[in-house]
Amino acid sequence: MDRLQIRMTSSFWLSLSLVIGLSSCSTKVNDQDVGLLSKNLDSFRTYTIDIHTNPVSIFDLIEEVELIGLEETPGSLLSFVSDVQFVNDQIIIKGSTGDVFIFDNNGDFLNKINNQGNGPQEYSFLASFWVDNSINVFDQPVGRLQRYDLTGKHLSSKRLNYKGEYLLPL
Repeated sequence: MDRLQIRMTSSFWLSLSLVIGLSSCSTKVNDQDVGLLSKNLDSFRTYTIDIHTNPVSIFDLIEEVELIGLEETPGSLLSFVSDVQFVNDQIIIKGSTGDVFIFDNNGDFLNKINNQGNGPQEYSFLASFWVDNSINVFDQPVGRLQRYDLTGKHLSSKRLNYKGEYLLPL
């Protein structure tokens, strides 16, 4: 065999091995992953929209409107509201300067939490928050989740491997 033929034969077998090797690489999906996938798909909803129906005013879709006046005290004044959550007959509002305001469902001021700072039980920037049985604050620049009770007492801190802008529970 001459050198050209040997190189072509070697290149052919190397290419064939590479194609077979790459095509045999796959990710094994276990039953648990399939269960999680189907669970997520079950919660996904689709809606059919008929573009030929008569338009409906948004006001015809609203059944009831309730206005709640919030108590105004020196500690409860809001300059900007970026998030509002209703949990356990309480209204929890994220203000503009890292404040979390807590009102009861009648609008009476209960508490304000502002633990902004660089300490271990503080947050440098309140990017997002959610409430379950505690107030969970995502400190985005540090990548840390701080948990407080509704009186502002620090419960726990957890460093996350996530550096996104917002963090919300699923």
